[in-house]
Amino acid sequence: MLILWENWCKKDFLNKKIDTPKEVMDTTKKYMDGCDTLKLFIDEYCEIVEDSKEKISARDLYNRFKGIYPGMDERSFAYNMIEMGLEKKRFTNGFKYSCIKYKDNDDSYTD
Repeated sequence: MLILWENWCKKDFLNKKIDTPKEVMDTTKKYMDGCDTLKLFIDEYCEIVEDSKEKISARDLYNRFKGIYPGMDERSFAYNMIEMGLEKKRFTNGFKYSCIKYKDNDDSYTD
């Protein structure tokens, strides 16, 4: 038993990191992306762009999302958009998300 304990102590697990295999990380990311309904919605219906002149009304975007993926309240939607790097800002004609637009074949909701 003492030999096992000494071998265990020599391994120095406190100062070494045990790496997670790449396959596990890739599979986990695919699973998490598949569960992220907001990411699925953005990937399918919207395009994130560099041009800050591209804007979508926050209310319209949320209502469109809610019609396809019900179950997320507006506050959670806004929080998840921030997590994706898209923050809503106040403009003279309401709140809008910048640097995002509807895909070309689906621009019936733009303003």
